[in-house]
Amino acid sequence: MIRTIDPKQLGIPTLVLPPRIGGTSSRPSEAPACRRCVEFSPGPRLDGTLLVDPEIHLPSPGMDVDIAYFYNGNSTYNGPYGYGRTISPNLLAVASGVNAIVTLQRGDGSLVSFQDDGSGTFVAKTPGLLNSLVKDTTNSYWKESTLDGQTLAYPLNTSGMVTSIAYQEDAVGNRHSFLYSAGKLETLQDAVDLKGMSCTASYMTVDLKADGRTISEAWFETYSCPVAMACGSWLTAWVQGRTHEQAMLLEPSDLEKLIGGVPLGKEYCAEMAVSSLRDASVQYVGAKEA
Repeated sequence: MIRTIDPKQLGIPTLVLPPRIGGTSSRPSEAPACRRCVEFSPGPRLDGTLLVDPEIHLPSPGMDVDIAYFYNGNSTYNGPYGYGRTISPNLLAVASGVNAIVTLQRGDGSLVSFQDDGSGTFVAKTPGLLNSLVKDTTNSYWKESTLDGQTLAYPLNTSGMVTSIAYQEDAVGNRHSFLYSAGKLETLQDAVDLKGMSCTASYMTVDLKADGRTISEAWFETYSCPVAMACGSWLTAWVQGRTHEQAMLLEPSDLEKLIGGVPLGKEYCAEMAVSSLRDASVQYVGAKEA
């Protein structure tokens, strides 16, 4: 027998949760409780091809910064975030041909396209697409405009090279400027004329080669931070000649001592490097034993 109780009668504090991400309120008259989550949460797909994980929300006097991770099972895109995986600011453009076809990849991995009709006017080729696209040769941008007045600008290229978004601007001039390095988002600048707040997307990857259980070679890739680069350099030099078991025992504090300390506020660089080494070691051993 199941006995139901009212927690309020027992004096147990309760918390009313908002509707599920991307869902709607249980009451038709109510708006979704998490507006910024809904923005990055398309309607559910029965085949389960699209998954979303809202991750970062940074309030701003102009446009808020919202970053979400996406996995799209139908996508063939294999980029820096993994096969079929991308993040919401990872907005790409590619154009080629005499009557150029411009294809834009959204942050969720979906694609839309425009084509030059022969007169320099670009016509939306994706059904239901109401945005417009212009070729700004003066400033060397592809500029896509939305119905709510936002502009998304991509470096102008017609040779088939994939380019990443340069900036996004709303109808009143609030701007987010994006700086990418090797296909990875490195810096996002808030406000016009690059005078606002900025955030840096830190990352590090470590790759290993081993002879049996002993690591013979190691190399790393990271963003343009001197402390992160120092941590990666010392880490990959230290681990060569050591076993995977020894690599797993290294702590961030040990790495800090190896490089003679890190500036205050940069401790995460050592943590990121050690975490990347452990991930690489686990993946290498797992792949060899599979």
